[in-house]
Amino acid sequence: MINKFDMQQDIERVLVSEEDIHARIREVGAQISEDYRGKCPILVGVLKGVVPFFGEMSQAITVPVNCASISKKSPASGKFLQKSFPVPIGTTPIAT
Repeated sequence: MINKFDMQQDIERVLVSEEDIHARIREVGAQISEDYRGKCPILVGVLKGVVPFFGEMSQAITVPVNCASISKKSPASGKFLQKSFPVPIGTTPIAT
């Protein structure tokens, strides 16, 4: 397990504060909610690092959403190996 304290010793300076990141997520969530009012967009995230952000963003959005994920086989191939879409993609709005 990664020790957060050990990692913080290596940080020279913080470019964007944790509070600013959370505030921006709330702002974007509000904008998505406004843009997709009356619709049910699909939020698509690339695994593995998206999970914490994805959870917070989905809580910041006030309209119903479907969540989907994709993962890559390897960085070298660049091909998507797995897709998890809850509904058929077609005319469904996708917020990425």
